[in-house]
Amino acid sequence: MRYMTQLQTLIDSRLIITCCLINLSLPYHVLFYRDSPDSEIKQAVIQLYSKAKSWRKLLRFHFTQAQSYAQEFGKYDDALICLREASSCSSNLTSDDSEELRNILKQKQSTVECFIEFRDSIGSIDRLSLEKFCCDHLSQGERSMIRAGDLYALLVNYYTKSGDFILAMDQLKSMSKNNIDPYDFIEKALIENVIRSTGDHLDDRTSEYSEQSGSDDIVNFD
Repeated sequence: MRYMTQLQTLIDSRLIITCCLINLSLPYHVLFYRDSPDSEIKQAVIQLYSKAKSWRKLLRFHFTQAQSYAQEFGKYDDALICLREASSCSSNLTSDDSEELRNILKQKQSTVECFIEFRDSIGSIDRLSLEKFCCDHLSQGERSMIRAGDLYALLVNYYTKSGDFILAMDQLKSMSKNNIDPYDFIEKALIENVIRSTGDHLDDRTSEYSEQSGSDDIVNFD
């Protein structure tokens, strides 16, 4: 019984800390487990703001979660869920900038939806549309909801499936040139297939990463 009381105290303390961090505009999303989008603390925060009708704070909460899922972990399906929740909150806003916020959310949501569509139909997408999408968002840098590494990976996967190994190698070299480790975003076997098919190689610094066997945050294009 004593241990159950201690556990409940810990949960209550984390909730209090979370609410304080939110009000201080600090990166509170780090308190949530990346694989638990429906954690008890998250639901408690949502309930708290919903009851208080603090729609702007709730919107910011969902949007920050979306950014974290997308830009830190490459979990775009979870990011899309959070963006849709943020959009739902925006319908309750009545301030002068409400329409502007709704348009921004709509644009962010459209971007993630488009990426997911490309990702899930990599073998049957329009080449020009894909290249334009990736080029546009690479030029945005950190302002884009899509990580640069995932955009390059999308192109590498597409060119590989199309048999354009030289273009795939060009994208791998662009990643290295921009200080992005290809092995953090693309399966090692696919990279080795491109290298073998072109007879080319990546620079020495990049090849060192191949021994590390990649990252857990690689987006699955199958």
